[in-house]
Amino acid sequence: MTLQLRVYVPDHPLIKHWLGVARDRDTPSVLFKSAMTELGRWLTYEVSRHWLPTGETTVTTPLAEAPATLIDPMVPIALVPILRAGLALLDGAQTLLPLASTYHLGLVRDEETLDNTC
Repeated sequence: MTLQLRVYVPDHPLIKHWLGVARDRDTPSVLFKSAMTELGRWLTYEVSRHWLPTGETTVTTPLAEAPATLIDPMVPIALVPILRAGLALLDGAQTLLPLASTYHLGLVRDEETLDNTC
């Protein structure tokens, strides 16, 4: 069995904007943190577009009942930032998925070979 790495680069103008702000060496640290939070939010929005588990229901509005599509609370969702860089994106992801569990994955890089290990 061969594994194929799939890379999807969202073509959203806000993602491009915040990525540019985060990459700029002259960005003040407070703005860098905001950029990473926004990147976390927009990347989570894009990545969850087609797989987020939902269910159909009916809600009561002030005027009448209406059909609604809600995230299925019975399907567990986990956010797994890869330490340390992934932590900067976590705040933005949690604003969209506040009930998701958070787990951490730490990797260590061999500075000579640049290979990662857990």
